[in-house]
Amino acid sequence: MPKLGRLIAISVTGVLLAATGPVTATSASAADFATERAARAAGLDAGHFTIGARDVLTPHSSMTWAPQTGIPFDSVYQYVSGTGPGTSGDYHPQTEADFAVVAHAEGYLPVLSYFLMDGDRYGPLSIPARCTQACTSGDSAKRNLDHLSDPGFMQYYFADLVTAFKDINAQYQGPLVMHIEPDLSGYAQMLVNDRTRCGIDCLSTVSGETPAAVVAAVALSGENDLQNFPNTLQGFYLAVLHLRDLYAPRVSLAYHVSDWATADVYQKTQGAVNQTDNDISQGTVPVNTVALADRVASFAAQDGASIDPSLSLPGDPTSRYDLLFNDVDDHDAASNPRYWWDTENIDLPNFTRWETYVHRITTDTGLKAVVWQVPLGNTIFLTEDNERGHTQDNKTQYFFDHISELAAAGITGVIFGNGTDDSTSDMDNQHDGVTNGQGVPTCTTRGSHSQTQMCTSQTATVADDDGGYFRQRAAAYFAQPYPLP
Repeated sequence: MPKLGRLIAISVTGVLLAATGPVTATSASAADFATERAARAAGLDAGHFTIGARDVLTPHSSMTWAPQTGIPFDSVYQYVSGTGPGTSGDYHPQTEADFAVVAHAEGYLPVLSYFLMDGDRYGPLSIPARCTQACTSGDSAKRNLDHLSDPGFMQYYFADLVTAFKDINAQYQGPLVMHIEPDLSGYAQMLVNDRTRCGIDCLSTVSGETPAAVVAAVALSGENDLQNFPNTLQGFYLAVLHLRDLYAPRVSLAYHVSDWATADVYQKTQGAVNQTDNDISQGTVPVNTVALADRVASFAAQDGASIDPSLSLPGDPTSRYDLLFNDVDDHDAASNPRYWWDTENIDLPNFTRWETYVHRITTDTGLKAVVWQVPLGNTIFLTEDNERGHTQDNKTQYFFDHISELAAAGITGVIFGNGTDDSTSDMDNQHDGVTNGQGVPTCTTRGSHSQTQMCTSQTATVADDDGGYFRQRAAAYFAQPYPLP
């Protein structure tokens, strides 16, 4: 399943407040930085539609790829997880600040995708040691909710989050976006509508499609700052806001909205996924896109992802998430036929329907969105021969060709990156150097209603696993970036 700056960025030459020194719970409040975070989230400081990329730190604390391209990317992101691609190099317990410092020094807005709830490789201890109960079974959706409801797991989770916020605040005074738990809210929204699978992770006393029905060990985690928060998913998201406000008020928090959150059935066994067509990213029949988006926006608003001042939420009623993140897929389309989107916007799934969905959510919540982890496959370079790490897709091509459409949907930027190690990367993730598919074109008719055949033809001269397509398009874009109002 799916796993984003000056994207929503603040300018490196803009207000960084570096001279103010580290913020503590007693020296400043989150309200002191609310205007700065709001401007960053709206993309106002960049002044243009933003483009970002994934990167990681080397053992010598330097960026791996982006600085070497010479392209002035708005942002770079890194997974803080045990589940993202290249996780052996991505999970840096208590050193998230190192990434922020290095990224900022290179001129990028640092973005951290904080993705630990799935917990495949959570920190130095094994999962059983962190869990009060056995919480490692089941598919990703059930495992996320099992972890969320387990006091033992959540004790470590909140302790690590507090440490991350404190370290960032102590070591780095620039802008930063933390993207909280991709997939979690989507999994929860699906399972709260499938109570037979949700089981003990859902409260039988609370009905309906609401995060207040999903069990989360918040106060039960034992974290001192969270003793007055409800033990629900809503309580979890509001608790993250509270900890940010206490320990790192400069940090902009992003709430993730998924295209598949309203799917009525989600079962994943032996790699096979069965979902209904209420999945905007993969569904092949017409649906009421606006109604589905309204449901997702309502769920997000209850978790604090809305600017609606009339909402009465537990915790600090004025604290809200600053922006939305959305992803379109974690694999290139060549890995499965249902991942292809129709560029002519006739067949389903397609780009127009997805834009309608995202636009409705941004309208409902009043928050801008950034599209994150966009697959990097293309149908241009000979490198893309559909072997491991060189698989085709059409989303990067479409997004660069239709930036005005994205901006009209309330999107302020796109961050590109592979979601799995077997998908196309913008760097030499496969460690196979310059490749050109033995010089033989690879053709496909997928991704267009008219079944127009697209064949790779361009020769790569760099070792990027996409042949250098993303590098090429990004360089051209920054020569004349698309202005935002």
